[in-house]
Amino acid sequence: MIHIYQIPKARSNGYCFGGGNPIAFLNVDWLDTPDDGVSKNQLSDFIRGKNYFTNAPIGTRFLVLCDEEEFTFQIVKEVK
Repeated sequence: MIHIYQIPKARSNGYCFGGGNPIAFLNVDWLDTPDDGVSKNQLSDFIRGKNYFTNAPIGTRFLVLCDEEEFTFQIVKEVK
């Protein structure tokens, strides 16, 4: 399973010694694990075509999490 989160612009400041500081990530999508033969680039292109990505302001960051390490990465909206 793949989960896609929008990373908040405001994150905790300073060090997080003693247990950390909670921040809220927005879960924007979830997908089944890709079939064999699907590359990270293909998955990234698919996500870039989704409304939550295309409608996001420039600079918005998304975290893609998967049990398969090759499909865990970050995408940044860089252009309109």
